[in-house]
Amino acid sequence: YESPAESVPGQPESAPPFLNAVALLRTPLAPRALLWHLLRIEARLGRRRQERTTGRTLDLDLLAAGDAVIHEPALQLPHPRLSGRAFVVRPLLELAPGWRLPGGGELLADAPGASAPGCVRRTGMVRRAGAVGGAPDDNWPPSWPSGAR
Repeated sequence: YESPAESVPGQPESAPPFLNAVALLRTPLAPRALLWHLLRIEARLGRRRQERTTGRTLDLDLLAAGDAVIHEPALQLPHPRLSGRAFVVRPLLELAPGWRLPGGGELLADAPGASAPGCVRRTGMVRRAGAVGGAPDDNWPPSWPSGAR
């Protein structure tokens, strides 16, 4: 999915669009540990966390972890802006059309981002794979999130 670059201070109006993707995965990691690994990946690939509105080379967000509801300064699950972001909701709907947001039970298909007009464009295929590096398998989808097809 492609979405327009948000206008941020110091970034030219002609900034290239963002490329967006979502992934469902199984992991033995607790949400805080998974977030720590995501932040390490960002750092290794050149991401410098400054102000929230600055341009970035990579942005990996932990959107949800099973049915967990967490409200901490460094981690909020489900992600507080998940349901309003078409660039998250639309690709996630392809993977888990029946998913309900943890905590409130809102059906993702009814979230504001599902019907936001014209702000994202599908650019590629949904790929469903088995284990990392493996071929697609019959165990798709993973057991998380509940309600996924």
